[in-house]
Amino acid sequence: MRQEDPDIDYIRIAATALPVLLAILILSALAHVDRTAMVALWATAAISLLWLLARYRADILRERRRLRISAGVRERGGVAPRALTRLVEGMADPLLLLDMKQRVIHANRAARALLGETVVGKDISFYMRHPAALDALDAAIATGEAAEREFTLLDPVERTCMMRASIIEAGEEDTLERFVLASIFDLTKMKRAEKMRADFVANASHELRTPLAAIIGFIETLAGPAANDAEARRRFLAIMGEEAARMLRLIEDLLSLSRIEMDEHLPPSGAVDLAPLLENIVDTMAPRGKKDAPEIRLSLAEALPPVRADRDQLVQVFQNLIDNAIKYSRAGTPVDITAQLVERLPGRSEGGVAVTVFNQGEAIPPEHIPRLTERFYRVDSARSRKLGGTGLGLAIVKHIVSRHRGTLTIDSAPDQGTTVTVHLPSIAVASLA
Repeated sequence: MRQEDPDIDYIRIAATALPVLLAILILSALAHVDRTAMVALWATAAISLLWLLARYRADILRERRRLRISAGVRERGGVAPRALTRLVEGMADPLLLLDMKQRVIHANRAARALLGETVVGKDISFYMRHPAALDALDAAIATGEAAEREFTLLDPVERTCMMRASIIEAGEEDTLERFVLASIFDLTKMKRAEKMRADFVANASHELRTPLAAIIGFIETLAGPAANDAEARRRFLAIMGEEAARMLRLIEDLLSLSRIEMDEHLPPSGAVDLAPLLENIVDTMAPRGKKDAPEIRLSLAEALPPVRADRDQLVQVFQNLIDNAIKYSRAGTPVDITAQLVERLPGRSEGGVAVTVFNQGEAIPPEHIPRLTERFYRVDSARSRKLGGTGLGLAIVKHIVSRHRGTLTIDSAPDQGTTVTVHLPSIAVASLA
């Protein structure tokens, strides 16, 4: 730290005291004849000098403090106090510490990963070019209040983010400095969840409104023009029964999905033998005696290990998948179900059991496959409703499989049919998960 020159202080004192001393000398020359006056004159001079010294002592202390603060700021070169940088570095979200001219003093690891390793020491506008983000910084500096702005980053993928800027003070008591603390929050998942919730409410309302509107329409018709038409009444009542049953299925699926999502973070604790479970489901669902009904063929590997599972939920999974395969199979083609051991589960080093459900129906266009497990998503809405689907079956399957720490894959190709595979860890592997 640069020390102030003490000679400057004495020069200032001398410069002010010199006129006083000259005045005293002149007065003493005039008053040499009066000894009493001479004593009083020198006493006055001494008091005046003491007052000047005290005054300049205070000025010197103020000046030294100012120089110490300035030197301290220059010495740090804009670098924030160490405790503050440690705090910023320890945060998981991208955090930046800027001076009041928006030059980056410190960036934590997450911020450097987002903006680049060379961001420190540079103006933030070189790295953050979005007007909304820079506006948050400008607003915080101008008002001294925290400011928040949302913006979109397009590289490497589109993300919705928020810049929050606030003014903080740091340093020693006599060297407090102001900084801008800028934090960047990724709101993409939250925004996606909000959109999914909004879409879910809209879709659920629509799905319930459609059959309810049909029922109300038939009731009005039966109470009016068709009041005395027995044939119309019979036909309308049958349709009303179908629509009411559809609403009931939808409500049951909504309640089921809600229960599954609530427990999704809790892995099941029961042990389930898949072979008898699948045999029982196939026997129950085999559409015997129905015209053009597909044959259900089951192939089980020997000595399948048990899986850690909720039996009722696994029944729900395979009933959904087999029911879909039956509905969308081509006439005269079978539905094949196989269960076999696999040495490695997808994305894991452990082995487990793979259950596949295959049908030879119309292929699913590839652009639809990633969205099949979304709530109320349908490739062909009219056909799905006609076949009695609620649009929630595969969403339920996905969440159940997720709770069982398994994976769900869907493959479909023209002239090759559709294969849905459920991978489940065996009980030895699941117990370690």
